[in-house]
Amino acid sequence: MPGNSRRMSSSWRRTSRRWLRSRTPTRHRTKPRWRHSEERLPMRRGAVAAVGGVLLVVTACGGGQPKAAPLPPQPPAETLPAYGAPKVEHPLDVGPVEKVPCEVLTPEQVESLSGSLRKPPSTEEHGAAGLACVWVFEQSGSITVGPNMNNVVKGLSTIYEARERGQLEVFRPLEPIRGYPAVHFAQVKPAEGSCDIAIGISDDRQYLVGTSLSARNPHRSDPCGLAVRAGEMIVEHLKGRQ
Repeated sequence: MPGNSRRMSSSWRRTSRRWLRSRTPTRHRTKPRWRHSEERLPMRRGAVAAVGGVLLVVTACGGGQPKAAPLPPQPPAETLPAYGAPKVEHPLDVGPVEKVPCEVLTPEQVESLSGSLRKPPSTEEHGAAGLACVWVFEQSGSITVGPNMNNVVKGLSTIYEARERGQLEVFRPLEPIRGYPAVHFAQVKPAEGSCDIAIGISDDRQYLVGTSLSARNPHRSDPCGLAVRAGEMIVEHLKGRQ
């Protein structure tokens, strides 16, 4: 679909702004410096646990406002993991790919997920979420991946905290991805063909994978399955660069 990559970018920016505003005192908030096009896919919204902490990609579609409940202060880094998040036994360093997120997957690997690509991948700046890589499939749909590099984020503990606050419509721990804990999450009910997962690569860092597949994409009925397969490839790549 034309403009799919642009719409994915808007989705990440919207989610990042929402998450940051919820975590930032009013006196420190600044007005956004971007405008969104009126022509776009259904709004994808979600929590990024840290991606917004840094936004986590969170790209779920739907409506409604998350409900917040009071919680004790966020624990310091030395007490991570927190809020029931699983501990990451063998942390991975994302430094080698922080500035080059598209290097975690090869074009051949991405095409093995959902067919040929419409164009080369693009590296995009998504504010608090940092850099992310967007791959657009020829059969309509895209996948966005990126490390959570924001120093406010507390790895998967951020998502588990959001669950305790009642801010997530979807919270589903997944089977470990190549030995690393992962969660499918969303602030509002995801649109068909959309799925966001976060992989805990250390106690204070997570890697985000978001899929947005259109009606023509043969994998639309299982977007999380595609996200998990991409996550497996990403973890293996990171292991090889330690």
